[in-house]
Amino acid sequence: MRAGVAQEGTGCPFDRFRVAIAKAVDGYTVTTTKAIALRAPTAEPDEGGEAMPRGGKRAFDEEAALDVALELFWRQGYEATSIADLTQAMDIRPPSLYAAFGNKRQLFEKVLDRYAQARSPLSREALAQPTAREVALRLLTGLVEAYTTPGKPRGCLTVQAGLASGEDGRAIVEVLKAARNDYRKAVQDRFEKAVADGDLPADIDCKALARFLMATAEGLAVNAAADAPREELLAAAVLAARVVPAG
Repeated sequence: MRAGVAQEGTGCPFDRFRVAIAKAVDGYTVTTTKAIALRAPTAEPDEGGEAMPRGGKRAFDEEAALDVALELFWRQGYEATSIADLTQAMDIRPPSLYAAFGNKRQLFEKVLDRYAQARSPLSREALAQPTAREVALRLLTGLVEAYTTPGKPRGCLTVQAGLASGEDGRAIVEVLKAARNDYRKAVQDRFEKAVADGDLPADIDCKALARFLMATAEGLAVNAAADAPREELLAAAVLAARVVPAG
């Protein structure tokens, strides 16, 4: 029997990602392998310079500025990107950045939310495929296409940005880890539904299968960032998807 679409209530993993980011911004507790309290620090005080025009309207395009910040964090990672790098790339002064987005970590959380919005349609489409193998195939090939989009940084922001070790960077790593765990759990839930529908064998380890799939996706992201050819990554994605038993 072919499995139906992903059951309602499973939720798109990138939607869960956005919830994790929102909780981080509001200072709630984010749960990963251990519970951590993550409270976004207050914005640094203004350092003189340009003021917001009267009426509260900013003198720059915030959406465009977020896109610039997203690409910079994506290329350089969280810790390697400084406020000076950001203001230079965004073509604004530090007081304007703090007034519009908060401090560096708050800006990064806004960037992650924007990134999650862009990735959500692929996740929904993949989880809605009629069989578990088709879920794996669409997810992996779709991610490879996203990782190698012309004109964009290669790889995955949630992987590259998590390569951090400093005090502030560790908090970001925990947010990203929680997001990846949610993504893996959504895939595991979909495989468990496939077992219930008779699409996957009853004795299959859905947790291990989901872990394999997400480890593969992250490995493909790392290879994409290292300029591996798209066609080779797509071939690897197709091969990896075959590990999932056909219905």
